Order: sequence, then structure tokens, then C-alpha cells
Amino acid sequence: MRAGEMRHRVQVYRPSPTKDEYGEAQYELWGKNVYCVAKAKDASEMVLGSEYSAATFVDFKIRYSRSIELEYQDMIILFRGKEFQITGVRNIDFRDRELMVAGVHFANQQRLGLQGQT
Repeated sequence: MRAGEMRHRVQVYRPSPTKDEYGEAQYELWGKNVYCVAKAKDASEMVLGSEYSAATFVDFKIRYSRSIELEYQDMIILFRGKEFQITGVRNIDFRDRELMVAGVHFANQQRLGLQGQT
């Protein structure tokens, strides 16, 4: 992979061991300015009763990181002011050079409280 392909920058957050006053997980910055290739895969809209929900699916290709490959549960990617929950990680060709990280963004859902900060 050429470095020029990775023109997008994202921030990766992982859950910290501390909880907030409501008992919900706090997040800490794991990687600032992680370079990646971002490709939109799909988008969908759903109506459940009176609730409206929209989801956007994006694949992020990043340089290999063992900690993301093994501990991606509950990690969040902040990309262009939107929070993407990491749903899966693939080690491309098992070469330990690149990871394909699948992320999903749900409209009207915010976990970090950092929306708009990139």
C-alpha cells in the first residue's frame, strides 16, 4: 500500500476502566491522527414505531495494530465529526501489515460527547 492512499485522518477511542456518574463507560483517546483509507459501503434507514434511525457503514483500511485487531470491542472511530462503532476487524491476507476495520454510524447516537472535533 502506498502512503498517499491513506489521506484521511481518524481518531480511535477505547473504553477506559472508569465510569461516569451514570455508570456508563468513559472513553480515552487510543490513537490520534491515525491515517486511513475510508470507503463508504452502505447506508440504510429504519422506522421502528415512532423512532427513526439511519445507519451508515464504512470500511477503514489502517496500518496494522495488534491492539486494535485483538481488542476492538467497544472501540469508536471519530471520522469527520461522526462516531463509528467498530463492528469487525480483518487482518488483510494475514500479513500483519494492514487492517480492514468495519464501522457503523447510527444517526442521533453519540457516545463520546466530542461531535464536531476532529
